[in-house]
Amino acid sequence: MSNSRRSFCKNAVYLGIGVSFLPLVTYAKANNQLNGNKVLSLKKKADKVVNIYGKICYEDLKPVKNAIVEIWHNNSASEPKTFEYEGKLITDAEGNYTFETDFPENHFEEGHYRMSRIFFKIKDKNGKEVLTKLYFGASGKAFVDGFHVSNTHEKLRDELPKTKKENENFSKIQFNIYLNY
Repeated sequence: MSNSRRSFCKNAVYLGIGVSFLPLVTYAKANNQLNGNKVLSLKKKADKVVNIYGKICYEDLKPVKNAIVEIWHNNSASEPKTFEYEGKLITDAEGNYTFETDFPENHFEEGHYRMSRIFFKIKDKNGKEVLTKLYFGASGKAFVDGFHVSNTHEKLRDELPKTKKENENFSKIQFNIYLNY
């Protein structure tokens, strides 16, 4: 084999190995934004910002550590099926998560405006998943739908979203999510 061919083969192998690790590096960066108590930020341009934090627990109140929390929403300028705001984080050892985002707005879909909402998908280490939504009224107060309430133990329902409006442009929402298996 000639030197140029050998050099080409060697470089191709190195390139293949390097490219194969690229998705792992990207995944690690996207999923470790919460580690070290850093806040995931999905802020882009809005004046109104919301900080959402809470705890992911099983119904026995045992925290779900290292759960993957996916978050997404759009705003009035977004296409209904295209989410402009997306993020992913991992809960800490106590099941805590936190992120900041532009306040979600109503969006137009199928001829009418849909209520403001943020979607959450939580996955534990066993691969169990739950999908829920956090809705927002015109005043900025957060609430959940009947599906979320029905999947939350009766004794824990007072732990549903709590909104604290710091000022006109900034709210904090405590949203604890329980995995009901």
